[in-house]
Amino acid sequence: TKQEYLEFLKWSFKKNNISVRYYPELCGIRITVGKSRQNNKVFAIADRKMTNKKKYAFIDRDGTLIFEPQDTYQVDSIEKLKILDGVIKGLKNLKKQGYVLIMVTNQDGLGTSSFPLINFRQPHNKMLRMFQKEGITFRKIFICPHLSVDRCGCRKPKIGLVKEFVDSNEMDKEKSFVCGDRLSDKQFADNLGLKFIAMKTNGNFYEELTKQEVFL
Repeated sequence: TKQEYLEFLKWSFKKNNISVRYYPELCGIRITVGKSRQNNKVFAIADRKMTNKKKYAFIDRDGTLIFEPQDTYQVDSIEKLKILDGVIKGLKNLKKQGYVLIMVTNQDGLGTSSFPLINFRQPHNKMLRMFQKEGITFRKIFICPHLSVDRCGCRKPKIGLVKEFVDSNEMDKEKSFVCGDRLSDKQFADNLGLKFIAMKTNGNFYEELTKQEVFL
């Protein structure tokens, strides 16, 4: 209802340190015109929907967040783990802008004799600890362990891993995006109906996001 929306606006303005005059008997809010930057902030808050849909950043791992060896394509030891340039800064900026971080990665043959779980978990868990020290957490981490020949329903570009987000109707599709360095990531974004942010393999994460105006 209109009354509920105004209550929501009142709460939103207060949360963002914006003073308004609230007239519940008239079902209205009075806002004093300010400077351009202040007005834009007010308009942005007023434009939010009560459904409070979330902005999701679906981010690839290898080659996007951490260095991906171009010979084995597997980070299977702590010695191989390297956080790419601009990742910490980029993830922090996404968090500041209200994005929920989701990691989605294909790990070919994970759990087989050629790629044992322990070889994956040690560098992976260290990576997560490094992020946590910087205040960066991922709401979900989705891992497909299958090979392409397995024809599973969870391997990118298929969306089986993240179907819960599609079905929940809580995702703001206009503002959410997929970020990765492979064609499968682009196709994954297309299948989700989301914008795709292309990365250079092992490139600078923050610089690429900045070039594509994610932080505006």
